[in-house]
Amino acid sequence: MLSYDDKNVKLITFLGMERCDIVYYAAAVFASAKKNVLVIDNSCLHDFFRSIPKPEKEPYAKVGKITCVADRKMSYDFFYEFDIVICYNGCSKGKDATEIMNKSDIIYVQTSYNPYQVEDISKLLSDDIEGDYEIIFRDKPSGKVSESIIIDELGFIPEAVKESFIFSYDMQDYACYINFIRNGHQKLSPLSGDIRSFLMTLYEEFMPEIDKKESKKLFRRALSGKIE
Repeated sequence: MLSYDDKNVKLITFLGMERCDIVYYAAAVFASAKKNVLVIDNSCLHDFFRSIPKPEKEPYAKVGKITCVADRKMSYDFFYEFDIVICYNGCSKGKDATEIMNKSDIIYVQTSYNPYQVEDISKLLSDDIEGDYEIIFRDKPSGKVSESIIIDELGFIPEAVKESFIFSYDMQDYACYINFIRNGHQKLSPLSGDIRSFLMTLYEEFMPEIDKKESKKLFRRALSGKIE
């Protein structure tokens, strides 16, 4: 968390597998609660930033309460203009990424079950990063490869992982991702129960002032695709 002048800014990092759909969905959830959200796309693909419609030659994109920029360094003055800052690092990691991760409330490590991709993601993790890690397992194929094996291959000890989320392979989820990167928007209503369950945890994790009844109401709003 970043604190300045009695204002607290929640800082979240997504690291690993470059698939920006979950970043967009998380931003939509926060926007549904009328939070001003900044998404920084520091990934290699820039699939989030490149997908959002933007004015010609403008270095930023804005959809309602969501602002998106690419390759932005740590900037306290800029970050304090927002309630929540999401840094989507993907497989890119540099000095600035480490600084942001060390300030993050939570670092979500997004991984597949592909051993070579897991190996590459493990190289992004280092002992000089302090923070709470949560793992998002994407496209679970079957029960033959356990999450404990992936955690070990990533170089974590189980106790270092605060929580984990398993998204089974779902053709509809993948179709939603493709639709988003081609059209720059995507309703949350077609998403699988696995992704919906993860998104619901964001209210409790980052907006504890919102009770469960209100969070369900806001989530229904997010599902409808109304980003204001």
